[in-house]
Amino acid sequence: MFMISVNAKRLVLCGAAAVLLLSATIGGVYLVAKRNTVPASTQSGIDLRADTEQQRTAFFSQFELTVDPESEEVREVIIPSPLDDVYETYNALQVKQGFDLSRYCGKRAKSRSYTVLSAADPAIDGSWRVNILVYQGKVIAADLAQPALDGSMRALIPG
Repeated sequence: MFMISVNAKRLVLCGAAAVLLLSATIGGVYLVAKRNTVPASTQSGIDLRADTEQQRTAFFSQFELTVDPESEEVREVIIPSPLDDVYETYNALQVKQGFDLSRYCGKRAKSRSYTVLSAADPAIDGSWRVNILVYQGKVIAADLAQPALDGSMRALIPG
């Protein structure tokens, strides 16, 4: 015959320790997951999905833009940590649109640029490009730019 003797006080303490450990683990996983998530939209009704060409086309169409998919230029960028002067200036434009690149310092993102074929704004013509930064399949920054020496840059999302 095999007998085990267990002190009730010790059993309660072990059970409480196990519950605390489990709670801390779940809480830690939740915080890490929450920190690394990308919002589905910056403003109500804006779909930021940009993992596929179809999703990127749908993203642009929300702003009445038609782009030339053949003109796509893609490059991988690492968002500096901390943001340098150039990124600080660019981020100021992004914050006005509801984005914030400071959340992505040190992360790798895809920079995608397209020639604009048509836009609701008649001032936006084929000399303009639309640029997006995509992280984990979501747009985290966007702008319209004229690549000329005296060109300009402006927010894509009206605000």
